[in-house]
Amino acid sequence: MISAELRARVRHISLRTRRLLHSTWAGGQRSIQKGAGLEFDQIREYAPGDDIRRIDWKGTARSSRLVVKQYRQDARATVYLLVDGSSSTTFASHHEQKGAVIAEIASVLALAGHHTGNNVGLCVFTDKPHHIVRPSRDINHIFRMVSYLLSYEPHQKRTSLAAALGHTMRLKCRDALVVIISDFIDDDFTRPLKLAARKYELAAIRCFDDGERELPKQMTVHCRDSESLLRHELTYSPQKSRILGQRAKQQQQFFNNYGIPFLDVRPHSGALDDVVRFFHQQTQHGFGYGPAMRTV
Repeated sequence: MISAELRARVRHISLRTRRLLHSTWAGGQRSIQKGAGLEFDQIREYAPGDDIRRIDWKGTARSSRLVVKQYRQDARATVYLLVDGSSSTTFASHHEQKGAVIAEIASVLALAGHHTGNNVGLCVFTDKPHHIVRPSRDINHIFRMVSYLLSYEPHQKRTSLAAALGHTMRLKCRDALVVIISDFIDDDFTRPLKLAARKYELAAIRCFDDGERELPKQMTVHCRDSESLLRHELTYSPQKSRILGQRAKQQQQFFNNYGIPFLDVRPHSGALDDVVRFFHQQTQHGFGYGPAMRTV
């Protein structure tokens, strides 16, 4: 049974998403595909692999070149969300945990994917895929997905982006945009990411807390690792702050090198607006057309 409070949150996210889409993401997406479609697009020169049934013989006779008819077809792809549900997302130096921001971002993208006519699927992962929802365009399916995201409580488990990306490689989707929403506190995921980028369009949203970006200059603290549950005594120093900064820059460079659109967000009130604007900018040019990174 969904509580009244959760229903209100789902309704609020839905209305906010509609407003954001209305202001920045107007209109559906269309793509050029070979073959028959909804409407005629153009006559162009034949290319190896074209369907011979689309050859325009009259045009070929007039131009003395082998030409084919190309049609424009509506794009109906799958938006698949890979959402980090590990314990590292419980960190918060101020009021809002990273996990709450990640859940709201995923909810907005799920609703945006539905409003633009696409199937939407979900995988919440920790050290392995934890909760999987098959892609669908049904609005009740989307609302159940959003309800799960907004009520989810991170598990005391590690992060494995490699396991999550391995799961996506088994999806039976020809045209899919896979959006990874995580703090990316993990190692050894570059090879699985490269493989996934060959099969799908990828986009990455990294959620970091300001307390993870700007450590104290010099102090010792006693803490517990939220994923391994081990206790540590840590001494922060400028050198360790530089190491964290270098790691973040290396990740950014990796995404840029492979042309994966990348957005860096902080837990603050404008994060959802930033996410929708970012995806609007990317869809204006098409995903996978070179590096794109922005920090907000």
